[in-house]
Amino acid sequence: MTSTISNAKNWFSRNWFIPVAVVVAAGDLSSVYFGGWSDSDLLEAALLFDFVIVIPLLYWWCYRAKGKGAVVQALALACFAIWATGKVIPREHHEILDSISWLRYVGLAGLLALEIKLGIVVYKAVVFSGQSKDDAQAKFESEGIPPWLAKFMAFEAALWRKAWLFIKRVFSKKER
Repeated sequence: MTSTISNAKNWFSRNWFIPVAVVVAAGDLSSVYFGGWSDSDLLEAALLFDFVIVIPLLYWWCYRAKGKGAVVQALALACFAIWATGKVIPREHHEILDSISWLRYVGLAGLLALEIKLGIVVYKAVVFSGQSKDDAQAKFESEGIPPWLAKFMAFEAALWRKAWLFIKRVFSKKER
């Protein structure tokens, strides 16, 4: 029993963001539910501030040990928050949201470019380095990729490595 409590305390000390974010979101949504949209401009600004700025900053603060990965994930969370806030706020009350919705697309484009660059760099390193599948999986996981996706990417990289070696072998024989 004490180990369960110890594990729970350990989990909460490493992931305190989750309950804090739930409390912030529940507070914001309950204010909308109970208060209505009588002062829609102020309520929209408060929701946007909490969901787009406060929650991503709390995420970054909690997981800042991840380094740049936490910054990228916080930015992705902010982009998601702009979209989600647009779903929570009724269309007729979109004053501020309409003027900042373009930020979501800029952020998503930046995230996509970063992910593509990271994927290419890591993939090249794995395919052309001659690493084993297990080493490739470990490299992908060290870059912050979830284990299930790292395993799939390592498998795919091994296939591409074999294809690359086959192509080299075929064309090197023709040159002789």
